[in-house]
Amino acid sequence: MCIRDRLIAAYHPALKIDIQSAVAQAPVSCFFGPPFYSRSLPTLILAGTADELVPISGPERAFALAPPPVTLVELLGGTHSGFMNREQPYVENTDTRECELLQMSDPMRGQAEFVARLTAGVDPGVFDPGSCLPLCGQRYRQTMGATRQIRLSRAATLAHFEASLRGRVDAALFLTWLLGRNPDVVVRIKR
Repeated sequence: MCIRDRLIAAYHPALKIDIQSAVAQAPVSCFFGPPFYSRSLPTLILAGTADELVPISGPERAFALAPPPVTLVELLGGTHSGFMNREQPYVENTDTRECELLQMSDPMRGQAEFVARLTAGVDPGVFDPGSCLPLCGQRYRQTMGATRQIRLSRAATLAHFEASLRGRVDAALFLTWLLGRNPDVVVRIKR
């Protein structure tokens, strides 16, 4: 499933998919309005603070709007490319090259069809494009390597699913307490 589709499959009010728990890495979620988050669902949102494709404000907005329980794990200095285990040595941010490649292609191609499908059969306000920052509009300094970012993401994802689907207390403690003790991780929880 495409990364942008994870939150759509989990929350979209017109879809009736039986999802019991969700994880979204660097979700392009800035265009979802409050009515989009129509149900409570254990959700983990992973975001890098140096992400040039999906600025941290988008995942923060999803965290604020989604009903509890929801957890936001901010990987300080993590990038969009880091979630794909991509890293280029000797550059300030691997995402800068990804942005260049994206902008050389046609990043808006298919957007009209995507918006039409997203908004079909839903109330006004589900889709709010005015909340999005320009694609690749801000440069950030990458301080987290892709290998570390992948390891932290995998650990958080496993702990989330073990806690939310299997009720494992040790996994919940890892996610809520131990993970956040890393100097390059901030964990926010809404219960």
